[in-house]
Amino acid sequence: MDNEPLIDWVYERYKKQRRDSIKNGRFNFLNTTTKYLITSILSGILVGLSTALLNGLTFLLNSFREGYCKKNILLDKTACCAILTDEYECQAFHYWRNEHSYFTAVLIYSSFSFGFALLASLLKAFFFPSVSASGIPEIKATLSGYTLPDAKIFFSFKTLISKSLSICLCVASGLWVGKEGPFVHIASNIAILIASLFPEIRTSNLFSRQILIAAISSGIAASFNAPVGGVLFALEQVTTSSFPSSLTGSIWYEFLCSAFSVVTLQLLRSWQPGAGFLSYISLERYWSYLDLLPFIFISVLCGSLGSVLVRLNIKVFKKYDSFPKWFSICLVALLSLITCFVSIPALFDYDILYNPTDLFFQVSNSCSPSSASILCEAPPWITSLVLFASATVGLLLTGLTYGMQIPGGILVPSLAIGACLGRCIGTILRSNFSSLAGSTVYAIVGATAFLSSTTRLTVSLVVIIYELTGAFTVVLPLMLATLLSRWISNFVNPFSIYDSWLHFKSIPYFPISDADSISSFNLNLPMTPSEKIYKLPLDRCTIHQMECAFKHSTHPYIAVVQDQTEFFVGLISREKLGELLHISPLNEGLFTQVSSTLQPEEQSLSSIDLTFSLSDHLYPATFTLNHSTPPVLILKMFREMGITVVALLVRGKLHGIITKLDILEQAISLRSHESMLFSQARQTDTR
Repeated sequence: MDNEPLIDWVYERYKKQRRDSIKNGRFNFLNTTTKYLITSILSGILVGLSTALLNGLTFLLNSFREGYCKKNILLDKTACCAILTDEYECQAFHYWRNEHSYFTAVLIYSSFSFGFALLASLLKAFFFPSVSASGIPEIKATLSGYTLPDAKIFFSFKTLISKSLSICLCVASGLWVGKEGPFVHIASNIAILIASLFPEIRTSNLFSRQILIAAISSGIAASFNAPVGGVLFALEQVTTSSFPSSLTGSIWYEFLCSAFSVVTLQLLRSWQPGAGFLSYISLERYWSYLDLLPFIFISVLCGSLGSVLVRLNIKVFKKYDSFPKWFSICLVALLSLITCFVSIPALFDYDILYNPTDLFFQVSNSCSPSSASILCEAPPWITSLVLFASATVGLLLTGLTYGMQIPGGILVPSLAIGACLGRCIGTILRSNFSSLAGSTVYAIVGATAFLSSTTRLTVSLVVIIYELTGAFTVVLPLMLATLLSRWISNFVNPFSIYDSWLHFKSIPYFPISDADSISSFNLNLPMTPSEKIYKLPLDRCTIHQMECAFKHSTHPYIAVVQDQTEFFVGLISREKLGELLHISPLNEGLFTQVSSTLQPEEQSLSSIDLTFSLSDHLYPATFTLNHSTPPVLILKMFREMGITVVALLVRGKLHGIITKLDILEQAISLRSHESMLFSQARQTDTR
């Protein structure tokens, strides 16, 4: 069963118990707990180091678009001007715009942006095809029990290096993508590579995915300086997949890996300012119950627009998916130029409409006395207009850019769009009603609501924003924004951006919403009837019968029944049957009478075909239910127990077989049916 696309978690637990029973009583210096501990600590430290290195490289490449540091070209603008205050202009940093004409400065700025984006797209298209997007959808599918066809490439040292370099180039080019999502993929590669040092963890589907959960938490924690939020993010991804919660292991390892990654970053930050992570932001923390109505309006608006972004992104790439590689590369280059020219007026006038990371922190911070930004000096109506334009342009660019032939996440772009919308509304209200909260509070509420809409995060998002801002007094508005935004977005579009991409890529995935949609349709579950299932006798099975079953059966499982009564005994997988016959499923045409690994039931020199017993080779994780079991209960077993096959019986005899893969295929058809009905209803309304 190791080559099956979906993992049976009950079978994995069965194998773990067998290994534990074999090792019982033996002296083992490095037991499983110690290996987990070592892997979690080393992963956290290396994730922290990698995050600091990649952040520093990104800042350096991004600074080259504006100029370079005179005293050391390897210092970015922030590090080069770190010793100066806001009252003095940085003389150590050479700006292109100060010593060149406007046209030349724009040309240099555009050339760097275009070159970074083009290089990242070329790396993905021709050398490293598994580095596109954020990687979080594929990781969620892996946690749910799906084995990626290119899993050995997706989790490899080559992918680690290529994605690290590519994401730095993409963010430095100014494209509307974030690096926080890809950091999760990078952290996962680091943890898997460290876990490969221990064969017990490397060869176990259960252990490797438990380490993967710890890696997710460290990736988010290092990106947002949120160790608790990273742990909750990882657990929230687990609860929205079909990975059984009872198999997640101890939360201690997730927190350990997350904490070590942030501690490593803190040490590097104390040694070299700016080498760490996204820093704390300052905001006006005062709000009253008079602000609840505007908070509700912002949550509803951001929840709706977040769902619009998800639909826009998927529709765009459904059209472009069939185009050749060169078209995608040209499209990335075109988007980099569009993003660049949108940012150029801001670069030379007001520091706005910039890359999403800078924009989010600028919009979310309060104005200081020395601030010269349009957010602080311009009239409120101009500020609101610029913020609304920033949110609109950011939404369009994010919808067109996320998922292209480049790596990139959607977390920070969503925060930036929501922050612009929230501060836009807050600026208008504050100019007319001075008793309301500051505009930065509205920015944080909008950012939380928009990100919750695109990703469907709830508890973890509130904790991440709290740890990022340090604003304890705005936790209640953040909770309100998350609840309303998710409720609205579920009504508009039931799937997050990650689930939508899994459906788009046709990756088998079993979220909660699929189970709800199947049960709401009141349809029978997809069952293969007993007549289409090949059957073998339990005690007197011949090699000829086994070969016929392997050759003619199209179902992944073959039923084993009692010789005389045909009562159901269990299932044997087609793969296992091929192993017993020494025949690979990939070479089904090679049928020869080879020596079998089975022990003959009876030996006879005159017998041409020996008989064997299959009792020791049955699939140990076979679940049987009565044929009248409610479909909702069967769905709950598939989801919460992590099983892959259920046999339905009638008075002890096989009635049919239901597999998890069949349910997922029905879920895909139901989603297509829902989308078709929605499109038809909308066309009828427009008429």
